[in-house]
Amino acid sequence: MTHVRYATLIDMVQKDRDWAVLAMLGQHTVAEQQDIIEGLFLAAAMHHDDDVALRYFGYLGKVMDDREVIPLLGGKDNREVMNHQAVTDAKQTALTKRCTKVMELWEKIPADTTRQSWELYTENEGRPITIPAPTLLKTKIAMLDECVRQWSSSADEKWSDQVLDFLTDIKVCFEEDEKCVCDAFEKRSAEPLKLLRGFLRVVTKISGGFGRRNVKPRIAQILVRNWAMQLNVKDVATVLGTVAPVVEFPEARQFLQQTAVQLAECEKQIKPLADAILGFYDTTFDDVMKGQKQSTLFGY
Repeated sequence: MTHVRYATLIDMVQKDRDWAVLAMLGQHTVAEQQDIIEGLFLAAAMHHDDDVALRYFGYLGKVMDDREVIPLLGGKDNREVMNHQAVTDAKQTALTKRCTKVMELWEKIPADTTRQSWELYTENEGRPITIPAPTLLKTKIAMLDECVRQWSSSADEKWSDQVLDFLTDIKVCFEEDEKCVCDAFEKRSAEPLKLLRGFLRVVTKISGGFGRRNVKPRIAQILVRNWAMQLNVKDVATVLGTVAPVVEFPEARQFLQQTAVQLAECEKQIKPLADAILGFYDTTFDDVMKGQKQSTLFGY
């Protein structure tokens, strides 16, 4: 029987031809390798070196996988996967620990940097000034993606809520930072129930309303839209209408009610066109909505 060989951090570093890091890792244990890589990551982050920090963050994730997976390996050089399910479970455990590490490191990396700008006194006169600017955007995207991936895949509701709280409570200083957070949610979806639970948790934490600069409303909209795409129009409108009265904040209730009305109107508008098209498939729009011949509107 042929076994798959597991690629370790050392293999990854050798493939990248990163000889300086390879020399640092030397004959250290996997736990010691993690400490070394974490130190390199933080040093690169403090110097606002986004590309290098991103590479070291990838190394950090790999060495955390190694800590869980390597004890399960066997065969030649103890690097062959003998039990695929055990390794899969170990990687899921590593993902949880990687997410925890992201939340720890997030407080240690710089929130911003500075750049030179120009302040005008008059149309033709001014002076150079230093202003805050976003930093480490590529690294932040990778870190946030780790957390959203854990939130979307974890079966532990308490842990999922903790991860979601971290993501929605991140201090957003710049539009670019806000985009990083929202893009992480755009990139990954989840089961409908988890999306709905996440949405309700987010909207009940919104303070100051939907109009203020706050990442929570945008995340709430992404979650409820992704949820809606997995259900049929009638169900979405019904559930949103039911949920709206129990949501604490008026702005959130208004958003839900408007969404329900828009979806109901959407159903009325698309029904004639849908019937004409679905006739070729020996079904109707009402059949689709009732789930008799197709589970969702988006199934074709």
